[in-house]
Amino acid sequence: TIEATAAPTAAVTKTATPAVSISANAGDEIIEMDRMRKMIAERMVESKHTSPHVTSFVEADVTSIVKWRDKVKNEFQGRENEKLTFTPIFLEAVVQAIKDYPMINISVDGDKIIKRKNINVGMAVALPTGNLIVPVIHNTDQYNLVGLVKKVNDLANRARDNKLLPDELA
Repeated sequence: TIEATAAPTAAVTKTATPAVSISANAGDEIIEMDRMRKMIAERMVESKHTSPHVTSFVEADVTSIVKWRDKVKNEFQGRENEKLTFTPIFLEAVVQAIKDYPMINISVDGDKIIKRKNINVGMAVALPTGNLIVPVIHNTDQYNLVGLVKKVNDLANRARDNKLLPDELA
């Protein structure tokens, strides 16, 4: 058998993540990760170390949002030369929720709670390879809806073209 060792990721907490030995079987292909996949893997490991992972489902009737968007999207695109998707609409709602309930914008550091001043929101973007990447809109609360539309479209396009800057992924 062929032995492949996973390279340890950068330490994201005060304790280092131990290297894990992964064995490959005969006929398995070992592919070196490109920069984007390495960054995605690092962010996923960092996320597991810094955020509780839970799943929660809440149903919401967004019929009025769908109807409003359908009514204004053509005029919006003509005026702003940008496509109005649901993502910036939901981002605007997330920002308002964080403003209304600032204790959801926290991090935990041991036994301390860090209440964040800045509202930075990640948005998932599907890549042509089938992978997802999550660029971050820093200071999301500083944008109005038009600004969010432009930022979301710009980040999504540059994500798909592999042109994001490292700080847009942190």
